[in-house]
Amino acid sequence: MDSTITLAGLAGTQTPDDTALVVWGSDSGAFGSAGGWTMLGGTLVLTVDGGPLSAGTSYTVSVTLRNSVAPQGAATVSVSGVVDSGGAFHSPVAAVDMDSDPGEVLGVANGRSPLLAEEVFFDVRSAKQAFPFVDGSNTLSVTLAASHAVSPLSTITLNLNPRP
Repeated sequence: MDSTITLAGLAGTQTPDDTALVVWGSDSGAFGSAGGWTMLGGTLVLTVDGGPLSAGTSYTVSVTLRNSVAPQGAATVSVSGVVDSGGAFHSPVAAVDMDSDPGEVLGVANGRSPLLAEEVFFDVRSAKQAFPFVDGSNTLSVTLAASHAVSPLSTITLNLNPRP
């Protein structure tokens, strides 16, 4: 058996089960290149792979999960583990809740909290034209104001089909 670290409480994602979810970041070598992900339970199991973890040393790794399809509050994530003894019995590491970063991201208060998902909507949405007569050149002006910051390269679709 290898030593493992389990992150739990990551429920509500759309990421399907994956026995080899890519793990990346500056310290990912300590855990190999992948972890075991279970969507229903919202758990990620990392195997200590690059030698023992040093006491008092912080290790940072990342995974990509797809947020829920609907708004949801932040998850309370816990961490637990099992330390391989090299023999028949192994030492459990009791589950404890992890701290989360309540910082703002993209204009969302507490947006750095794990798996917090909010919907973006348009507070202001209006359209107007400059010329209402047939066969003339017309300028359509659209005004939008989003509820939250919209990332660069995002797509906003305007449906310009006339109403029946």
